[in-house]
Amino acid sequence: MSKAYAETEAKLTDRISNDEGIQSKSASRKELETIAKESKEQKFKAEDHGVIADCAIKPEYLLKQVLKAGYTTAAITVAVQLAPEIYKAIDYLIKHGEIDLGQIKRMGEKGISAGAEGFLRGTVSSSLLIMCEKKVRLVKY
Repeated sequence: MSKAYAETEAKLTDRISNDEGIQSKSASRKELETIAKESKEQKFKAEDHGVIADCAIKPEYLLKQVLKAGYTTAAITVAVQLAPEIYKAIDYLIKHGEIDLGQIKRMGEKGISAGAEGFLRGTVSSSLLIMCEKKVRLVKY
């Protein structure tokens, strides 16, 4: 039993963290009890405990979310924009027995343009969303 208790004690921590290196701030038992009591009475205010949106939203988080939204939007935009062009290219191939190189070139140009536009739209909209959520949190508390 003492071996199991020693292992448990070695892994005890006052912070919660994930694989990405993000971790909570430490809190004492008394602080946690106070937070629990305030929450139960619906009187909890995060800023009273040193947590505000400005310190909760880090630039790394913002950049990661924005890039992810940009990549996703770019991929979806390219797929939607090129689907009709791919259909036309296949139809031309079936009817004429050859590929229209001009059409393939236009598809490439359209794909690059659509990808860039989608990435830009995704990053801008994600940035605005995160900033608006940050502002709402500041106003809400």
